[in-house]
Amino acid sequence: TVLEVGLSTLTQPQGGEPVTLSVRVSQVAGAQGSVTVQLREGASTVITESGPHTWSTQNTVQEFSVQLTAGEVASISDWSDLRVRILFTVT
Repeated sequence: TVLEVGLSTLTQPQGGEPVTLSVRVSQVAGAQGSVTVQLREGASTVITESGPHTWSTQNTVQEFSVQLTAGEVASISDWSDLRVRILFTVT
């Protein structure tokens, strides 16, 4: 399953401020789950990716956080066109 959502318009951080992406997902079916989280600019440019992360407890919520490096922050040219893509597999 793939879920992609847009973000509200973000302002580029000044002076090397850290940027952290946190996503919370819930596994409600199946015995095991795997999730990969991507921050994308536009439809296809992957800025950063975290995962795959796995867990095996049904009906639990997991939070995944990724801190963007200075290089990743600098590579973003359009802060109004950022999207979070979540790739989730349940077995």
